[in-house]
Amino acid sequence: MNLIKLTVIFCTFILVACQSDNAEQKYILARTYSNYAWGEVHNGIFIKSNGELYSYSYDDNYDHDYSIPNGLAINEAVIDRLLLGGEATLLDIIDIDVLNELKTLMSQVSSDHMTEVQHACDDAGVKRWFSFTFDKEKLDYTPILLEMRGDAAQLNLSPSAKKIVSWLRFREFEYQIDPDLESCNYQYE
Repeated sequence: MNLIKLTVIFCTFILVACQSDNAEQKYILARTYSNYAWGEVHNGIFIKSNGELYSYSYDDNYDHDYSIPNGLAINEAVIDRLLLGGEATLLDIIDIDVLNELKTLMSQVSSDHMTEVQHACDDAGVKRWFSFTFDKEKLDYTPILLEMRGDAAQLNLSPSAKKIVSWLRFREFEYQIDPDLESCNYQYE
């Protein structure tokens, strides 16, 4: 009987260890937008590690906290719920060379050098761009803020962060999913 218990425990341990070794990062980049001024509005885009670029949008009929916590580890199920709370639409599949370039830029970004958060607008909502690091052992993601605009503004001072945000903003414009926050006054520009 003890041998059976030990065998089950050993097999469970091996199964969990193998899953951790084979775990791969699903999400690499996201842009979120939330506005609570005139009812709740949430939309954004995200890119999976296989190059799939999705958009999503949902309103106050979806009951949960929508924010991605900058710098705090979260698991994939939480990101799934945040990004897929509304029906996600596949927009494009990113070219493998572009995807590899984005991943290289992501590896050069950290949260070490950020501007101070500043008030920029009223009732504009907040648009945030993130990259994600993935811990294969813990199976969780750590979002790294690349830029924030809207009611509050903050920049990641990494040149790579700026390049990623520029690329994402072009894609948002291309698919006409970019809320206009350009009328806000940003002191760091």
